[in-house]
Amino acid sequence: MIHSIRKAWILSSGIILGFAAAPTLPAHAGNLIFSDDPAKIADFSFYFGSTGQGSLFLKGVQTEPGIVTSSYSALQQAALEIDFNFSYRYFDPLSYLDPKYLIFTFEPDRDAEFKFDNGNLVGINYISSTQGSGSSDGRYCNVNGGCIISFSEVSLILDGGNFRDNTLLKVFNYNIYGELIYNFEMNFSASNGPIRFFTEQPIEAVPEPMTLLGTGVTLALGHVFYKRQRRKSF
Repeated sequence: MIHSIRKAWILSSGIILGFAAAPTLPAHAGNLIFSDDPAKIADFSFYFGSTGQGSLFLKGVQTEPGIVTSSYSALQQAALEIDFNFSYRYFDPLSYLDPKYLIFTFEPDRDAEFKFDNGNLVGINYISSTQGSGSSDGRYCNVNGGCIISFSEVSLILDGGNFRDNTLLKVFNYNIYGELIYNFEMNFSASNGPIRFFTEQPIEAVPEPMTLLGTGVTLALGHVFYKRQRRKSF
């Protein structure tokens, strides 16, 4: 009887010791789980077109099963670490006499939205716009002595699982007296297609060192005490 009571006490003490080192349960916020466990990390990369590439790194954030969406600002406030970046190089259509590229990058003050499917990044929503080149010098004057003034506004649209660029071309034609004869606008896209996503390191729960230590100590002490009790019983 005493042997059984001592054995039960040893086992219950080991269970308490093991659970005392367990990590704190993560807190829920919408469809995201924000955890203080630094072992929960994810590293994603994505590519689009011939010149677009980027990555998203999260630490301390875990998504629930199924489809989950979250903004960059929400992730930034809750994650232990976050790093989102991309670059896209686009040839300026009005710079053929002086060729140059427009470079698009992420601006932290402009929010982005991310879509996850069972922990994998599957979509990004973000729009970046910039002023293209303009022209108003003699190289664009017409035969009547008037001049054409033109400029462009270029946008990069990341639309879920696809991307496209859009150029708004504005042209103004003036006569020799500086009077506007006509003007027109034209929209066109030079490149579009799917965004290819890759999960470099899936979000998963990894046992903390203290949890492993507590379990190991529990098993070791239990085994030692059990052997001692068996010797005394004989």
